[in-house]
Amino acid sequence: MDRLEISPRSTKEWTEVTLTGGWFPDGFIGTMSNLQRFANGEDAALVSPVEDALETMRLVEACYVSDGRGGIEMEKLK
Repeated sequence: MDRLEISPRSTKEWTEVTLTGGWFPDGFIGTMSNLQRFANGEDAALVSPVEDALETMRLVEACYVSDGRGGIEMEKLK
């Protein structure tokens, strides 16, 4: 089961956010379909450029650093 909790700076209390679907199939079905269609010559371009993947990895790294330090802004990871 996927779970998401946020802690706004104004309250410092954790609040659970209701999620629907599953992260893996719902998160990748469109981009994986596009990748396969692009590789097969059916789509002219990729809808998710490499730069998006790099930004995702920056976000993941920010999560790790934030967990260890108690919070960090993404701009500090550039």
